[in-house]
Amino acid sequence: MTASKMHYSAAELAEMRLCGVPGSKKGVLLFVEREAWSFVEVVGNGGVRKEFQPPEAVMAQIRERTAQQLLADSAKLPVPSSLKTVTSEVVMGVPVPAAQTMLQLTDAQRLRTDCRKGVLMSVERLMAGCGIGKEAAITAVLVEAKKDPEGQLARALKLAEDERGRKGSSTLPSVRTIKRWFAADKVGALAPKQVQREMRVPTWAPAFLAIWQTPQKPSVSAAYRIFSVQWTEGVLPSVDQVRRFIGKLGNVSREVGRMGSRDIKNIKPFVRRTFDQLVPGDVYSADGHCFDAEVRHPLTGKPFRPEITSIIDIATRRVVGFSVDLAESGLAVIDALRYSAVHAGVCATFYVDNGSGYVNDMLKDEATGLLNRLGITMTHSLPYNSQARGVIERLHQSLWVAAAKELTTYIGADMDRQAGQLAHKVTRRALKHGGTQPLMGWPEFMAFCHRKVADYNARSHKSLGGRTPDQVWAEKGATADLHRVDAAEAEHLFHPQATRKVVRGEVQLFNNKYFSAALEEFHGEFVRVSYDVHDANWVWVYDQRGAFIAKAGWGANEAHYMPMPVIEQNRVKREEGRLARLNARVDDVMEGLTAPLMGQLAAPEITLTQQQFNQALNARPTPAVIDVVPAEPVAIEVASVSAMTEVRRPLFNRAADRYRWLMAHRGAWTGADREWLTDYVASDEYAERVDIFENECIAWQGDASGVAV
Repeated sequence: MTASKMHYSAAELAEMRLCGVPGSKKGVLLFVEREAWSFVEVVGNGGVRKEFQPPEAVMAQIRERTAQQLLADSAKLPVPSSLKTVTSEVVMGVPVPAAQTMLQLTDAQRLRTDCRKGVLMSVERLMAGCGIGKEAAITAVLVEAKKDPEGQLARALKLAEDERGRKGSSTLPSVRTIKRWFAADKVGALAPKQVQREMRVPTWAPAFLAIWQTPQKPSVSAAYRIFSVQWTEGVLPSVDQVRRFIGKLGNVSREVGRMGSRDIKNIKPFVRRTFDQLVPGDVYSADGHCFDAEVRHPLTGKPFRPEITSIIDIATRRVVGFSVDLAESGLAVIDALRYSAVHAGVCATFYVDNGSGYVNDMLKDEATGLLNRLGITMTHSLPYNSQARGVIERLHQSLWVAAAKELTTYIGADMDRQAGQLAHKVTRRALKHGGTQPLMGWPEFMAFCHRKVADYNARSHKSLGGRTPDQVWAEKGATADLHRVDAAEAEHLFHPQATRKVVRGEVQLFNNKYFSAALEEFHGEFVRVSYDVHDANWVWVYDQRGAFIAKAGWGANEAHYMPMPVIEQNRVKREEGRLARLNARVDDVMEGLTAPLMGQLAAPEITLTQQQFNQALNARPTPAVIDVVPAEPVAIEVASVSAMTEVRRPLFNRAADRYRWLMAHRGAWTGADREWLTDYVASDEYAERVDIFENECIAWQGDASGVAV
């Protein structure tokens, strides 16, 4: 039913139940014929029918009925979820759908916008259905809402109205306000404005941030206490004002100064690298990792943590090589590269950090370096930027840390402290007193590493879409031109090289001299010397072009009677360094044992005048009375003053401590000291420590003089 029509059929007039008009079709036909209503003939599906034009009084009833029906229907309409009439925006010449502009609004703005749109739709329906003007339709909507304050139409009007700045007690918008909504809807600005936060930086903010944004990470309260004392340039803000200002800062800007440049990278945006275009062998990445569990040292049998160097193929996430060594070194990297080149293939790019194992001449030298001979390009990540090598860094956790947790000797940071201490005590007790150690032997550990690498390569990875590295390697390997180094070629290819000068048929390498008659004509020239890290009996000499000259044998070694491989020399150097550090620790301990207690170093505080002090010195050893200044006069013997200038005898916790002190202060012996020394040197404790005392040159000579050996 609509009031915009001017002619109605007899059935429509009967259905309206108008006052003064019959309620049946037959009655309406008789009524309009008697009243002589004008009509028009309309062709329809059933033929030609008559539609009559009601007089003005009847049309007024029709318009009123139509308005009531439309208002009733508007109260039942759901609130639209989005605006469909908002004009699209154009950004950089590209039309942007209007729905995208809603993403910039808050939840409260979206709710109020949808409610306003629902009200406008109700007014528009009323205008179209009743043929009335906008203001009359708005008035009718407001009147209908007031009739049922708890109805949906009234609730939509209340939610659509912005309560800010309202004057009066009415909770419904005015006619003028709804008209403004129509105007705003035409330009796509129906959403209410959002209150913008005050973002101006206060004058006191830089001074406070200089105190708060420090590496010590003080709390706001602690920094405010310091700031309140130092701030003198204006009105002091309250601590609540300071907290509100900090709350306005971004989460990253807030941590500037409180976090270093390395740590703050963990909360900054990053670039996620993709590897879809890579093929096996394009990029290898390597890194060293100290194993988080103790195993048995292959030489000493003591507990230690080996160093594992791993190489992973970025395209397939497959571990293509690894090396286990006693400590991080360039030789371990070479061994890992050898493994990958023989079993997987030679890579194009070797992506590593700036560790000492990767910045040595054995790898990087243009003439003798291994990478140049293999045709590999080495690329270094930025210092302190391990995020750039996330693949190899993640490998440590997924492979080696997980493997270490399978052993009872795991000593990682997340190991239970009590269980870790117990395992440490068990291994050290077994090492000291003998017995079976709960440590994995070196051969078993090597087999364990090979097994774990094979398991890792056969395990599905999320980054590979649920496939395993071995599967991806097999799929992509067919398209990759990988060159594998055979065993015979690797025998000499992976020998490190060094440049040395030939002197009278000899070349010197690591304190070993090697001779060959074929080097006679190369006297004074520089050559390349290739050596085996496991065998020091032979070296291979090449000229600067890489042509083989001769195989030189060990002839004379000034440093050792027998030739010593470079690994043995490195091991000796490392053990000598350990011995030096241990000796330094022993010296520190001995100084602590022989030093008097700190509380006994300080003499009693006695204030003497210069005249009294001179009298005391001249009167020794005759007793004298000396006044203490400025305290009351106190009688002090000159002998006691003289004793204060000598070394005081400390308190001893052990008999060995007393023996060391007496041997260091022989002039202070008394008769009781000599008797005690006679008894002590005959005791079992002295017999157990005599070797230590001999090393300290304070062993007893057998008489009361105490002359040391």
